[in-house]
Amino acid sequence: MAAAGRGRGGEGGPRGRAPPRPPRPQIPPADRRGIPHHLLDILDPDTDFSAGDFFGRARDAIEGVLARGRVPVVVGGTGLYLRWLVHGKPAAPPGDDRSAAAARAAVDAAVAAAEDAAGRRLAGAERWAAATGALAAAGDPASAAIIQGERNNEYRLLRALEIVLATGRPRGECLSGEGGGGAPPPPLDYDFRAFFLHRDRVSMYRAIDARAEGMLRGGLLREAGDLLAAGQRAGAGCATRAIGYRQAAEALEAAAAAAAAREAPPSERDAVTLCAAVQAASRRLAHSQLAWFRGDPLYRWVDVSGRAPAEVAAEIAALASAPVHAPGPPGAGRLTKESEAELKRYSPVLTTLASLDAQAGVATELAAVAAALPPAARAAAAAAGAERAAARHAQSAASAAAREGRG
Repeated sequence: MAAAGRGRGGEGGPRGRAPPRPPRPQIPPADRRGIPHHLLDILDPDTDFSAGDFFGRARDAIEGVLARGRVPVVVGGTGLYLRWLVHGKPAAPPGDDRSAAAARAAVDAAVAAAEDAAGRRLAGAERWAAATGALAAAGDPASAAIIQGERNNEYRLLRALEIVLATGRPRGECLSGEGGGGAPPPPLDYDFRAFFLHRDRVSMYRAIDARAEGMLRGGLLREAGDLLAAGQRAGAGCATRAIGYRQAAEALEAAAAAAAAREAPPSERDAVTLCAAVQAASRRLAHSQLAWFRGDPLYRWVDVSGRAPAEVAAEIAALASAPVHAPGPPGAGRLTKESEAELKRYSPVLTTLASLDAQAGVATELAAVAAALPPAARAAAAAAGAERAAARHAQSAASAAAREGRG
């Protein structure tokens, strides 16, 4: 996915925590081939980074590229960030500690009230339904309905609740920069030429699955361990919410909990389960990206199935040089009936993790990274892992009781 602007379209670590190891570059310098890359390796892993932060930094970088007489090319797959970049920041108020605390208190109160009504502790789907109910009760039922389907996307829930508590208006009405509330987006201030690269869905899913296996064998567990060693928790920060890092951090917390309870260490099955979790989350993200960009009329869809990168680059260069940008074509990226049937039969197939030796290697690394955490971080990880396991057990018990009642 890429968006390119060709110039203007109109006028004018805390004490006691182990310091994290230097992160590996997202794109090794040798792979950049002398082309200046911006907004890579600019933050520490424990620093949160929002769409608003990206907007400011990206716009500054674009201005700098244009001032040097060059064409900036923006590459990425996060639809919200790109939409803000293109259409401007929305009118939603910025978050701060006070608004975050108010949103958290509202969610906690809603969950506590639901637990009092049920006469028991809630877990899993029931707890998430109560949490999103706080957003609906505050005055934004539309966002609550959407976020309820994004199980445990706590960051988005709390941010939406911050907005409605601060403004008294639903999140959608504040997103003027996105055309929210039915309002059209403002005129563009750059001549954006935007492209969405897509491919055959099954081959894309195969590539995603292979990439997840490569991540597990290429240092993901070590990097997730560095985040835990620096005091982060799975899903609690910007870095540990990222796909791959979140699942790896959760697995490390589970391994730490097992070790603290003197239970069996991670097994080959645990390695496969972790890989499957990363693969499934990545495929869900790809599916949501397809839906997001299909609804954005600015993008020209380019099919890259079976094509060499040089051929795709030449097509994009030709399209970007046209006098007028031509989005479309209509229906691009939509599945045929045959493709839909093939996707229904889709099943992940392990490649580099297919052997028991490879799985054992991941399991051994999982146990070793968890054991190597500093004592305080290891204790915190064990507590988080035990709490997550207890919540899953409670959810399973509640589901079994519900089935028995229906029977």
